Amino acid sequence: MASHGISRTEYAQRSRDQQSRNRELQKLKAYNALVAELQQQRGAGDYSSTSLQITSDVLKLNPEFYTVWNYRRQILLHISFRKTPPNSEPIENSEVKNDIVEDPAVQESQFAVDITTV
Repeated sequence: MASHGISRTEYAQRSRDQQSRNRELQKLKAYNALVAELQQQRGAGDYSSTSLQITSDVLKLNPEFYTVWNYRRQILLHISFRKTPPNSEPIENSEVKNDIVEDPAVQESQFAVDITTV
């Protein structure tokens, strides 16, 4: 039976198409919101575990987003190299010193072996 010139099967097909289109649009909006948030955090230099979680969410949806993989690598490197033991205080950048010692006498003593204890 046709209603206003549109058969039921044609109407059902159109409504299914519209519903699937709406679902896809919602997914795209959510994806674009995640990417925008991630780009904002990356631009701000945020290397927190929250950013790591967002990279996971984006990569689950689009594993070929190489910029996100690179940002994820940067976060993991930052987290692994910046952790301090629980009982120690964080080291300020101004306090970090080179391993290379300028004084030649100190350089020699760094590599000297005490043969009397051997």
